[in-house]
Amino acid sequence: MKHRWNVIPDGRSLSWDCRLAPADHTDSIEMSGLFASAIITYGIRGGELTLRRRLVFPMLRIFPNNTHGSLQCEVPYDSVPAITVNGIPLRERVEKVELIDGTVQATCRHGDLTVIHRIYPSPDKAAVCETVTLSHNGGETVSLAASDRGTARIYRVRG
Repeated sequence: MKHRWNVIPDGRSLSWDCRLAPADHTDSIEMSGLFASAIITYGIRGGELTLRRRLVFPMLRIFPNNTHGSLQCEVPYDSVPAITVNGIPLRERVEKVELIDGTVQATCRHGDLTVIHRIYPSPDKAAVCETVTLSHNGGETVSLAASDRGTARIYRVRG
């Protein structure tokens, strides 16, 4: 059996060096805050980052007295704002994925850009957060843009 994950020396975190991955692979993790949970499927497809976000709100029951009846929604790919670099869609080559203190953190590259996705449930609100940080490490100026696609979308709800 091939081990993909390494324990980070702090003993509380895991790291997966995706540059060593020979083929496509995805994995899932469930994370919970006080009022919201997330099932995040992350990995590599064709060398690029793939992320699926499924949100669960246990306090909102569709079916009373049924623990599987919580409000759930899958965040569709086309509802996440698209980022472009010099007018070209961002193509994220995954370098590593880390599970750190209740967050999923994926570090990717696009040319001279480093892109870091962090996904985590709020510890005190009914929310799951995702931050995307872009750092430019090159000498040339680049133009970044984010679309507003999905800002008015109602997510598909599943109970």
